[in-house]
Amino acid sequence: MFTYSPPSPAPSASLVPLLLLVAAIGITLRFEVLDDMKLGKIVKQAGFRSGIGIAQEAVSVRWHAGLGNYTVGQRTGLRIATGTPLYVIGLDRANNRVVVGTDEELLKSHLLVREINWVRPARVGDSFEARVKIRNKHFPAAARVEVRADGEADVEFARPQRAITPGQAAVFYDGNEMVGGGWISGVID
Repeated sequence: MFTYSPPSPAPSASLVPLLLLVAAIGITLRFEVLDDMKLGKIVKQAGFRSGIGIAQEAVSVRWHAGLGNYTVGQRTGLRIATGTPLYVIGLDRANNRVVVGTDEELLKSHLLVREINWVRPARVGDSFEARVKIRNKHFPAAARVEVRADGEADVEFARPQRAITPGQAAVFYDGNEMVGGGWISGVID
């Protein structure tokens, strides 16, 4: 294992190629996440903390400027060159990490929805087929919705959907009629 502690929150431009080479040959790097003191004024005012961007294999490849600057499915602004397009596939808030992976790793089939407003009454334990829209420009996809006792619903898509993102809206449709909707609280692998 190779350990590297950079002198500042962001490695210099001359160090980035070395970090990418080390990541490509599979050496795990550990970075000490330093204080925000040296981050730019705007980043600090926004309340973001610097952290580490990681690939799915847990290889640290670069610093990031705060989780608030990334969303699941994002490709631009990662500043990682691997020969294969990488996307944000998750945000690990507990460890202040941006998790990146391939387009295939963005595909998920199962999610939880919270704070649901039902247009058509639904009872705990009800299960029904619906078309579910998971963001503004998403075409509604076939899914099974099961109403839970805790005010949430389990949604299982017939086919995996790309970039299901906690915090986005999920809306349930029966044909052209809206049945209900709420907020995506999590993705189940």
